[in-house]
Amino acid sequence: MAKQEHSIREILFGAIDFFRNYKKIFFLSFLLGIIVSIFYNNTKKPFYKTSAIAISGLDFYENYENQPILDPLLPIEMINFLAEDIRQKNKNELSELLNLPISCIEQLKSIEAKEMYRIDADNRQNPISKFEIEIKVYDQNVVEKVEEGLLFYFTNNTYVKSYYEMYQKRHEAIIDKIDEEISSLMSARSSQLHTADFSSVSITNNRSRSVTQNQIIELYKQKQDYIKEFVLLKPLSFVKSFSKPEKPEDLLWPRVLTITLISLILGFIIAGVKELEKK
Repeated sequence: MAKQEHSIREILFGAIDFFRNYKKIFFLSFLLGIIVSIFYNNTKKPFYKTSAIAISGLDFYENYENQPILDPLLPIEMINFLAEDIRQKNKNELSELLNLPISCIEQLKSIEAKEMYRIDADNRQNPISKFEIEIKVYDQNVVEKVEEGLLFYFTNNTYVKSYYEMYQKRHEAIIDKIDEEISSLMSARSSQLHTADFSSVSITNNRSRSVTQNQIIELYKQKQDYIKEFVLLKPLSFVKSFSKPEKPEDLLWPRVLTITLISLILGFIIAGVKELEKK
């Protein structure tokens, strides 16, 4: 036990002596890290960050069926394809896809879409239909134009456009068919009212009229559901639009901490090399 305590004491005093002997190197490394990080921060162009919440009907167009949620995976991938073009600085392609001038594209630093989740009672993450889009821009005045560009991108994408047109035609046909069925049922109900014998109570006739009325109501409800889908379920809709940021992102302290830490690690390596050279 005494030997172990002596060994720990030697290591501790050795570490203290090491830092004492090379304190100038550590101080200069620390100072250099702060200077470099401040210089780097001042040379980097400031940018603004904002986010929006969106929903897309693309998954519904493809599957033509009711689902618990609309899977946002494909629209998320479509937006993140744009992120790759931004990284590679494909300005002309982005300008064409978003229908925006090059001057506006040059102000776009990054774009990213990601899934959103709902936390249930068991603290589990459950995906939802909506997804988040985050953009970083050098000029906050282009935020609204970027939002318009994303709407253009989804509406005019050849793949999405073909599915959306099919979806619209299908819903229009279904709504027309429901209108025809409602008209037929209303005619049948009117005929029942004219031919009913009211001189005595007719349970059969009352039931028939009631059934017809219920069928009309159910069809009307279905029609309203289809109209709601037809009007609201677009290739891309913004539940919450991008807000216009007033202040640029302040990354001074994160950059100071990161660069200073790297500088101190390099100083530690240099001091370690010098210590080994002594031995």
